[in-house]
Amino acid sequence: MDKITFSLQSALYGSVFMPESDVSMSFYTTELYGHKVSLIYNPATENDRELIEKYGNLFSTPSYLVRVKPVITIDGEVIISGEAQIPGTYTNLIIDIAEAGIENVRVENPLLAGGMYGITFDYSTINDICLEDKHDELQECVDKLQSREITLTDATVVLTNAIGEAYFSYLDYNNQLLSVVNDVVWARSISECIVGYLPDVNCIMGMPIAISDGGLYIDVDTDTVGLACIGSKEGESENEKIKESDKTVENNPDSKKTVDENVKSFMMMSGVIGSFLEGYVIGETANCKGVSTVSVITEAKRRGIDVVALSKENIEKLSSLKIEKSIKGEIEKALDNGKIVIVPEKNMYYYDWYGTGYVILNPQTGEASYMISGGLCGGGPVNDRLSG
Repeated sequence: MDKITFSLQSALYGSVFMPESDVSMSFYTTELYGHKVSLIYNPATENDRELIEKYGNLFSTPSYLVRVKPVITIDGEVIISGEAQIPGTYTNLIIDIAEAGIENVRVENPLLAGGMYGITFDYSTINDICLEDKHDELQECVDKLQSREITLTDATVVLTNAIGEAYFSYLDYNNQLLSVVNDVVWARSISECIVGYLPDVNCIMGMPIAISDGGLYIDVDTDTVGLACIGSKEGESENEKIKESDKTVENNPDSKKTVDENVKSFMMMSGVIGSFLEGYVIGETANCKGVSTVSVITEAKRRGIDVVALSKENIEKLSSLKIEKSIKGEIEKALDNGKIVIVPEKNMYYYDWYGTGYVILNPQTGEASYMISGGLCGGGPVNDRLSG
């Protein structure tokens, strides 16, 4: 049966983590289906809890005075608890996904202590009925929060999970349409994203002294689908189309190009829509503009900033880009591995956000990663004040 394993690692310093996990636990997907999975931070001791209550909340408490523990919850029940740490330091959340017939997937997420993170899985296809249910659930959550029946942490858990489910619901709906346009059949494999409330951190000499209100973000770790081309003969059943397609590929190697082009087209279209949705779901939730790779590249072209396509053949252009050194390093690795990278020639302001967005494309398959500054494969909010 399909399994998902959660592991937590403590940091040695910064985002460098201990070689071994502090704690791990595995679940069958049937045990997680339909439940809210979250990672939050609880006071490490009763003394820490009392001190935080004295200051009002964790964001008002000097970080050096207290310790918190990362805990993974299912529907509010703690099922994994990590080691005590200072608010504003990092925890590494490792998720291993073992799905029958597919290579095991491992994703790692350095998470800031003091934040709140919803972990959403798309196990098959999330339909549009989900959106109606989430709307009703969020309204009920707001009512309970206003009447103080639930805490702000409880409300944030509901919100972050709802955003993740809405993202996959929108994406799966669009994938259904794209499958018709591109003459393919598709099936969702287990996919996962994290929607978090990320605090701002104030440091002195690299040591956190306080955390404060931050903002929502989404980080899509895995968006995995299975694809097969189908024929387009009128009157054929879907099974007949698939069989005919397989037969054609087997008997005529040249037809493989057509099959691959359909799959590549689906992958590229789905990737662009997915990137747009990363900014969209955050922007709609926070009632602000959302930033994503697609929105950054679109805005760069609107302003007349050159958007370049890099490959091994023109890698020398990388040195002339006015972007972060760390991103140049990531791009260079991708180019060395035969990928194509699409990126604006310089950083820019997008409302109050500053950085760049770039696409790492596999030209053979159409698979791509859509990245923004900060290492996110996702999106976040910005204030409605256009700069730069």
